[in-house]
Amino acid sequence: MPINGEKFINKHEKKHTKRINYERGRRLDKYKIFLERISNNKEKISIFLIVFVSLFYTRTLLLSSNDFIPSGLDFDSNLSPIAYMLNSNFSLWNDSWMLGFPDYAGPLNNIFYPISTLTFFLFGIVLGLKILIFIHVLLSGVGFYFFSQNLTKNNWARMYGSIIYMLSGSLAAKIYAGHLEKLMIFPWIPIALYFFYKAIDDERPKYLIFSSISASMFIFAGDAYGAIFFLFLFVAFFSTKIIYSTNHKKTIYIFLKIIVFTLLIVSLKLIPLVAIKDYLTRSIDVLAGLENVFLVFSHFYSTRVNDFYGGWEDYSFIGYLPFILFIIGFIFHKSKEKYYLILSIIIALIWVQDNIPYLAKEIHSLPILNNFRIPTRIYLFLTFYIIAISTLGFDYTINKLKEKNISNKNIFYFSFILLIFSSYAVYSTNFIFLKTEIDESNMKIYDDLKIVYKSFEQKDNIYPAWIEFEKPENLLKYHVFIQKGYHNFNSYYGYSFNYSKYININNINYSIPDIQISMSPNEDDKNKLFIQAHKYNNSLPSVFVIRGDQIVTDNSIVETYQPGNVVINLTHVLSNDVIVLKMNWYKYWFVYLDDEKHTPFETNSYQGLLSFQIPSSQEKLRIHFKYIPNDLYIGLSLMLLSVPLYIILYIFNKRKSIKYNRG
Repeated sequence: MPINGEKFINKHEKKHTKRINYERGRRLDKYKIFLERISNNKEKISIFLIVFVSLFYTRTLLLSSNDFIPSGLDFDSNLSPIAYMLNSNFSLWNDSWMLGFPDYAGPLNNIFYPISTLTFFLFGIVLGLKILIFIHVLLSGVGFYFFSQNLTKNNWARMYGSIIYMLSGSLAAKIYAGHLEKLMIFPWIPIALYFFYKAIDDERPKYLIFSSISASMFIFAGDAYGAIFFLFLFVAFFSTKIIYSTNHKKTIYIFLKIIVFTLLIVSLKLIPLVAIKDYLTRSIDVLAGLENVFLVFSHFYSTRVNDFYGGWEDYSFIGYLPFILFIIGFIFHKSKEKYYLILSIIIALIWVQDNIPYLAKEIHSLPILNNFRIPTRIYLFLTFYIIAISTLGFDYTINKLKEKNISNKNIFYFSFILLIFSSYAVYSTNFIFLKTEIDESNMKIYDDLKIVYKSFEQKDNIYPAWIEFEKPENLLKYHVFIQKGYHNFNSYYGYSFNYSKYININNINYSIPDIQISMSPNEDDKNKLFIQAHKYNNSLPSVFVIRGDQIVTDNSIVETYQPGNVVINLTHVLSNDVIVLKMNWYKYWFVYLDDEKHTPFETNSYQGLLSFQIPSSQEKLRIHFKYIPNDLYIGLSLMLLSVPLYIILYIFNKRKSIKYNRG
C-alpha cells in the first residue's frame, strides 16, 4: 500500500509539474507573442504614444474656455498681422497699423506659413492659437522620431529623443514668451533633415521638393533668425556628407538643387522682406546676450526658474539624464552622423561666445548677421543638437547591455524606466510654464478698450484713429481685441517705419497721432487695466493740402477709403500744392491722375507720410492713391518658376531611370 501511495503521489506531482510547466509555457508564449506584436507594430505604437504625450502636455490649453487665450508676452505682435488679414478679407496693406504697414512683408509675418494661416482661418484666432501650439508640439515629436531613424534603429532611443525634444525647455519657453515664429520652426529642424537624408539616399525628385519645402518653412514662419541658424546646420550636414560620400559629385549636385529650389519657393516671402528692410527701424544691440561658452550647457540642466521671464531666450532645460547621455553619445558612439551635429555645436558656441576678444564683434558686424540680436536664440537649435547626440548615448547604452548578454526582458524594463524617468523630469519642470499660459483674467480688459477706441473712432467716419499705446512696465498680460484685429501696445514687435509724432509747418508743431492711450494696472485689481485716453488738440486731419507754409483742410472730400485704395476729390488746387495722406510712404504706393500713373515723391515727403505734388492748377481734381505690391508679384512669379523646373527634373529623372532599367 505505501508503495502504491508513493506511486500515486509521484504521478500526481508529475501531472502538477507538467501542468505548471504548461501554464508557464503558455505565459511565455503569450509574452513572446506580445513582444512580437509590439515589434511588428512598434512604429504605430510609438506614433500613438507621441500623440498621447502631446495631448496630455497641452491639455490645459486645449480644454480651456474659448474665451481664454495663452498670455505669452509677444503673442499679440505675432497675431496682429494674421488677425487683421482674416478680418479684412486678406488685405495686403494694413491701414490701421502704425499709419499703415504691408503686413505680408513684415519680418515676423507668418501669413505665408500654410499651417498657421489654415488653422486660424478654420478655427479663428483664439481657438486656432491653442490648436496651433498642439500641432507643433506633436510635429516636433513625430518629426524627431522619423529623423532619428538615421541615427539609430533602436526604437526606445528614438522614442526617448522624440519625447524629450517636444517637452524640452526651449519649446516651452518660446510658447511662454509668445514667440510664435520660433514655436513654428521647432519641428522643421528634424523634418527638413529627414528629407535631406531621403534626397541623398533616393534620387527621386519628390524628396528634393520635400526637402526644399521643409527648408523654406523657416522663412515662411517669419523667423529670419531660425533661417540663418538652420543654414549653419544645412552647411554642416552637407559638408560632412560630402566628406564621407563615395560620390562627391552627386552629393554636391543634390546640395545645389535643394538650395536653388528652396530660394525659388521662399521668394514669395524673401523678396518682400528684402524690399522692406531699408524702411524699418528698430533699436538693437547685436552683442547683447553674448555668453561665456563654458556656461552655455548649464542652461540645459539648470532650471533658473526664478529669473525665467528674463531668460526665456536661453531657457533650454532637458535635465541631467539627457545631458549625461549626451556626454556618452558624444564620446563613445561611433556613428558618422554625429559629426555634423558636433560641427553645428562648435558653430553655435562661436556664435554666443564672449571670451575670445574681437571674434564675436567681428562675426556679428558682418552684413546680414549685423541685424540679429540676442545670440542665445541659437539655443533653440542647440537643443536639437544635444538631444540628437543624447539619443546616440541612449543607443550606445542599450547596445552595451546587449553585449553583456543581458536578457531582452531586462533590457526592456531598463529602457522603459529610462524613458519614463527622463521624460517625467523634463515634463514636470517645463509644464509649469505651459500651464501658466491660461490667464482667465486677460479678457476683462477687452470691453473697456473697445469703449475708448469707439469713442474716438467716429472722428471722421472714414479713417480709423491712429492710437499710441504706453505699455505699463509691470503688466505682462495685455492681449486686447479691438475692431479691426489685434493691436499690441508698442508696435509691430519693435519693427516699424520711420515716422515722427510731429510735423513742423511755418514754425508750428502739428501732431500726427490723434489719440494716445495710457494704460496702467488697476490698483484694486491687478488683472484689470486703468485706461486713460488723451486727444491731441493740434492733430492733423487725415487728408490735408500744404500750400506754401499753410495747411488747407477745406478743399478735400474722401470718395473711397479702403486698405491700399484711397480716392480723394480736390477743389481749387494750385500748381505746387502738396496733398498729404496721413499714411506711411512706401515705394509700392502709386498715384493716378485721370488714369495716368505717377509715383508719390519721397524726397519732399512730410515726415515719411504719403504725399504728392499737384502738377498744375485745377478747379477740380480726382486723385487716386493705390497700393500695388510689385514685390509680392515678383516673389510669386519666382516661386511658380519652381513648378516647371520640377516637372523638367521629374521627366529627366524618369528617362534616366528607364534607360538604366533597359541597360
